[in-house]
Amino acid sequence: MESYCLSAYDKLENAKSLGLMQFPLIRFAAFKSSFKILEVCMAGDKMLRLNNINEVIEHVKSIQDAAFITNGLATTTLGGSEEATLTLSVPGESMPRYTIYILDQAAPAANKYGVFIVPQGRESEWLFGTLEGRKQLAASVKHARLAVATLARGQRYDSLDAVKDELAESAKRLAPKGFTGQIPFLSLGSDVGKREKVYEGHSKSTGYFVVEDVEVNGSTFRRLIFLDNQFLVQSEAKLKTSTEGAKIAVLGLGGGSLCMFLRKCFEKLNVVAVDIDEAMLEIAKNHFELKVDNNLQVLIEDGINFLAKEIDKESQYDAILFDMDSKDSSVGLSCPPRQFLQEDVMANVKKLLSKKGQFILNLVCRDTKLHDSIVSNLKQHFSHLVSIKLEEEVNEVILASNRINYDKEQLDAAVRLLNATARNKNLVKIKCLDLKDFISSVNIIS
Repeated sequence: MESYCLSAYDKLENAKSLGLMQFPLIRFAAFKSSFKILEVCMAGDKMLRLNNINEVIEHVKSIQDAAFITNGLATTTLGGSEEATLTLSVPGESMPRYTIYILDQAAPAANKYGVFIVPQGRESEWLFGTLEGRKQLAASVKHARLAVATLARGQRYDSLDAVKDELAESAKRLAPKGFTGQIPFLSLGSDVGKREKVYEGHSKSTGYFVVEDVEVNGSTFRRLIFLDNQFLVQSEAKLKTSTEGAKIAVLGLGGGSLCMFLRKCFEKLNVVAVDIDEAMLEIAKNHFELKVDNNLQVLIEDGINFLAKEIDKESQYDAILFDMDSKDSSVGLSCPPRQFLQEDVMANVKKLLSKKGQFILNLVCRDTKLHDSIVSNLKQHFSHLVSIKLEEEVNEVILASNRINYDKEQLDAAVRLLNATARNKNLVKIKCLDLKDFISSVNIIS
């Protein structure tokens, strides 16, 4: 059997070198068994179990059909008014994962072949969602043949590099005759874009529909899409970013200076401060000018119990800040108390955060191993982490989020906004933070 397969493979390679039709090489293996087992391997080493021989035939035929199309594309050039369309799915799954449009342009081009990955949510735009648009795209990127790949709804895509890896083998099969070398992958940016489903439903008159938020050039748009015509945006509205109703929880009141600063600097902000010690509230009121009002409330209770109760209430916060000290001096952790970093507490924090919410941790830890384990644990709950070491202080501030992909430009803009706002409110004379020192202290962990 092995020698036969090698011989068939040699013939396949010979046909390829001569520009002849290449049929897929399919290997069958039969084993004696007391009961029938039908399995196929469509890609990699993942076996897919089938119910009957007809399903086996269907899978083999799908490979042959794909080979017929890719052979044709390898030996012919599509006319200017034509394009080929392929739908790619994960073996064993019925939902499509990618749709690929292949088109050629007759005009001379600097590059022979390339693949353009459309960020998710952008496929309905004219440039990507119509033949004329895709022809213009091919001309603008100067590729004689361009494969335009769109990403399907209801699928997860981890990164642009992961998408490139998934498409690499299919991209090779769609290359024109005579193309050699590495296939260039193009896109609009360095990520796969962001699309979030807000609502989906069905009506008798329009059929299935979906409401989704899509990020385009730094702005978020809410779109209504009828799924029987997915390349037409029925309605669209740009979402406005507002601090109206933004809500944060600060666990650890202390003298209340941080809470009062936030309250004065951002007037529309709702601050909930939590402290287990009632004496702290009196100190903050009497000696640090803390003023409790509708936008700043103080709760006297255990912070862990507070988080659990808020889960029961299905509350949501745009930020949760841990700023409490530890009374246990036996470990090298001064802030926060170790029990606040346990798995169940972190899970509650994650659940309480809004879609773009952030967890902010004031960390004081002198034990290197313990510090590393804390950061490792945070990574289990949050995709994006950034650390800021305060100059001439033992404190380290960690920002964590599952939606905000931190970068230094973003943090630079945030510091500038904070300094300007605080200065306009006469809370500081010059600035809250030195921008240069702040940026130099930033360490993007993930």
